[in-house]
Amino acid sequence: MLERPSRPTGQPAMRVLASPWIRACLLALAAAALCARPIAGNGYLLALDSSFGPRPSAVTASFYAPVNVVLNLLQQLVGGSATGRIYLGLAVWLAAFCPMVLLRRSPWYAQCCAGLLGALNPWVYDHLAIGQWGVVVAAALLFLWLSAWHSLELQPGARAAIRLAVVGIAIAAFSANFIGILVVLAAAAFVASRTWRFPQRRRWTMAAGAMTAVALLYGAIPFFLAGGSSSYEAVQHIARPDFVAFASTTDQSFGLLNLIGLYGHWTERLGQYPVATGGVGWWLVPVVVLVLLALVGAATSSRSWMLVPAALGLLVSASTASAVGLSVFVAVDSHFPLIGVYREVGKWSSLWLVAMVALAAEGVAGLAARASGLRRELIAAVAGLVMALATLVPAGSAQIRNLPAVLRPSQYPGDWYAAAQWMAANIPALDEVAVLPWHLYQAYPFSHERLVANPAGAFFPGRLLTSQDPELIGVAPAPGPHGIGTAVALPQANCALASALRSGGVRWVLVEGALPDTYGSTQALLACGYSAVEGHSGQTQVLRSGS
Repeated sequence: MLERPSRPTGQPAMRVLASPWIRACLLALAAAALCARPIAGNGYLLALDSSFGPRPSAVTASFYAPVNVVLNLLQQLVGGSATGRIYLGLAVWLAAFCPMVLLRRSPWYAQCCAGLLGALNPWVYDHLAIGQWGVVVAAALLFLWLSAWHSLELQPGARAAIRLAVVGIAIAAFSANFIGILVVLAAAAFVASRTWRFPQRRRWTMAAGAMTAVALLYGAIPFFLAGGSSSYEAVQHIARPDFVAFASTTDQSFGLLNLIGLYGHWTERLGQYPVATGGVGWWLVPVVVLVLLALVGAATSSRSWMLVPAALGLLVSASTASAVGLSVFVAVDSHFPLIGVYREVGKWSSLWLVAMVALAAEGVAGLAARASGLRRELIAAVAGLVMALATLVPAGSAQIRNLPAVLRPSQYPGDWYAAAQWMAANIPALDEVAVLPWHLYQAYPFSHERLVANPAGAFFPGRLLTSQDPELIGVAPAPGPHGIGTAVALPQANCALASALRSGGVRWVLVEGALPDTYGSTQALLACGYSAVEGHSGQTQVLRSGS
């Protein structure tokens, strides 16, 4: 273990910065300020997987319930506009802060390099850009879990075990997909430290695992017993087209080697945001530099075991992008449908993210530790500068430059507010309201024509029926509640949609205006017994069944 660097005794500012905790807070704050500049704009944050509006988010029984409760309370206190900004800023802040907590006993320059790379990398950028901020937080908390694990190794006891369990529960609350990832990381750490040889350490490790497992029953029980888009019932319908759609994106020149650089998220091929390569062809050069630093860190520190789960993570991330890996996934899924929760295999690259950040920073510290005096300071400065440049060019700078534009706040149009006000005053609270267009993802004029999660639930009151179908190529439309999804896909001349709505007892239809997909369905409903009671053609309308 590297010795703790001596504390400066000069200026008060230097004494303050000598604290690894203060350094972590300040650098994380700087990263959040650079990447989350949409905080300064007006409007609501809308993204592919996150949409905020004036109404509090719904809280359902699931793994995400604790996070949703906090978001709901925040929205009631400060509004949806501020809540989205807080969540985004927190995700970036934790992405920088948590690696620095893990590296807090390393020299200051290595710790700062870890925080910089933890927040500014293609994997974090991709997930921030599409609104998967909970995934970014879960990945950041893996660093915090490792820190808690090391504390339990050094001082086994109830406090350390509780701390480890709390971090594990928090990881699952932000992204349930990380439960399997955490199990792999924990198993690797358990084997690497040979925990079974130390009775007290083994006892408290098992206690932490038991506490985590019991606590997570709050999400596991509804996952298996309840319905909905995030349930085992929905997972059972995942098949080959899902794995194809969410496979990692291969680079045109280097194939799946881009995964080593933390590129390759499936959304990179959608063209919704600029890729972190910055359009340059030499993006692999800084990746090689970071990998070499990580190998040095593995050779000079006690964290070399992290390469094992990291390699497994890369293998899983690359799997469904190849014919062989796809066949394996499909075959396993046919016998064990639970594997379908990992259709978005790119999340497993988080294991490589954790390893590369920690080991590259250890590599910087390890290079400097081999020298002494002025030579040590020179090597530390050069190694730290090289890692910082490899982080910033091109990926980090692309993230800082592009993210504010990608997550530009949106203003909901006036006809949405008018429709919401009418619905609150006229539609009974228990009545269901079908929302058209029947799409989970939709591009709106006010979302700057970017594809975002349909924000109806964050804006309109009542019991809304919305599509949860990702509409993958080669997959039949999901029936949805009352068979609305199937009816929407049928020719409307025979009143299929109106019949499906009436048979389900749905009297009300909300039509989000000025969208091409809504015109045909609206005209069909008007011709089949529904009438417009709020709004005009081309605007957001509320329709009511005449029968």
